[in-house]
Amino acid sequence: MTRALLISEDYIKNNTTISENVDWKLLQPIVFMCQDIHVEAILGSKLYQDLMLQINADPTLSANPNYKTLLTDYVLPTLHYYIMKESVYAFKFRFMNKGVMIKNSEYGQPGDTGDLKLLIDNYRNISEAYAERATKYLMYNTGLYPLYFKNINNDIQPNRKNYSTGIDLGDYGKYDNEDRRTNFGRQQFS
Repeated sequence: MTRALLISEDYIKNNTTISENVDWKLLQPIVFMCQDIHVEAILGSKLYQDLMLQINADPTLSANPNYKTLLTDYVLPTLHYYIMKESVYAFKFRFMNKGVMIKNSEYGQPGDTGDLKLLIDNYRNISEAYAERATKYLMYNTGLYPLYFKNINNDIQPNRKNYSTGIDLGDYGKYDNEDRRTNFGRQQFS
C-alpha cells in the first residue's frame, strides 16, 4: 500500500493545542498510527488506499474535488482530534535507556494520570463526533465515493457507528423487539 500523510505538521500545530516546539519526529508516528487505525476504519480499506494514491499523485487534490471535500471537511478535523487523543501519553512518557521516563520541565509539571485520562476521554468524544459526521457524509454521498462499499476479504469495512461506550449491553442486541420487551431485565449477568 502506498503511504501518504493526510495531515501536515503545520496543520496540526496551527489547528490544535500541540505546541510549536513539539518535535515532528515524535508526532509523525502517532499521525501514521491514527491514519491507519482510525481513518481507515471510517473510510474502509479501498477508499482509504485510493485517497492515499490521490494525495501522492496530487497533494492539493485539485483534480479530485470530491476527495478534497472529504479530506478537508471531514477527515482532517477527525484526524486531528484522534492525534490529540493518542499523543497525550506519548508526550508524558518517554522510552529511554533507563526505562520509561516521565517528561518534566522546569517551567511546568506533567499532569497526573487521572487528569490525562479526562483529557483523553474529552478528545475521544470530540473525535468520535467528527468521525460520525464523516460516516454520515459518506453514507449519504456514496455516489461520489464508490469505493466506500467495495471492501472484500481482509479489507477493513467502514464503521457505521463511531461512538464507543463503557457500558456492556451483553446479549441485549440479539433479541428482536418483542423479546426485548419481555426478556429485558430477566437476563442473568455474571
